[in-house]
Amino acid sequence: MTIITKSKSKLDSVVIDVELLLISVVQGLAIQALVEAAIIPIQELQFEYWPYFLTAFFFILVYWAQAILHTLTFIKWPLDIGHSFLYYLTAIVEFLAFYQITDPFRWFVFTSALMLSIIFLYIFDLWLLKNRRDRFCATKEGNDLYNHALRGQTFELYFFVPAAVVFNILAAATIYYYPVIFIDNGYHLWLIGAQGLFTLGFLIRSIWQFKKRSELITLYEERDAA
Repeated sequence: MTIITKSKSKLDSVVIDVELLLISVVQGLAIQALVEAAIIPIQELQFEYWPYFLTAFFFILVYWAQAILHTLTFIKWPLDIGHSFLYYLTAIVEFLAFYQITDPFRWFVFTSALMLSIIFLYIFDLWLLKNRRDRFCATKEGNDLYNHALRGQTFELYFFVPAAVVFNILAAATIYYYPVIFIDNGYHLWLIGAQGLFTLGFLIRSIWQFKKRSELITLYEERDAA
């Protein structure tokens, strides 16, 4: 039994290492894409596009923090290859969005698509979490960790991400139908400002979630090792 447990633990570690490597590589490439897209606006002091760059950077931090949090919480053996595929899908849309930072209309169109792709990732993560429920609920510490992860996942899936989808679609539609007001007169800055504040708020929440979840994971792992 001890040999089986050690073997399972080793396989879990391999899967976690693979996921962490994938997340780091994908978001490292995202930073590269963002920097490439921002070179001209920064060099030529096109200040109106700097909020787009800052918002995109906030998003990278949110994506990284959320992905790491999910991986440390419930990604275990066996490796689900479909989950990795969704990381690549969202990364592609993310890169495309970053290259639109000097075109407000296209920016909100692509960030709408990005939020829609993230909904699929959240649904898949929720399915993985529920499928691993038995692993957690054998102990009080595991049950506390599971409930915390489940509450966070469902709240973000049903409220935060849909709100982001609706906002981005409305922002794109507003710019499309009223280009004189929002492009010529610069009112698109209000839209990107609102998006930036929303993303910053989500980032702050992610940091708080990360701290609390880390404590619960530590208690769970200590109890599991005892």
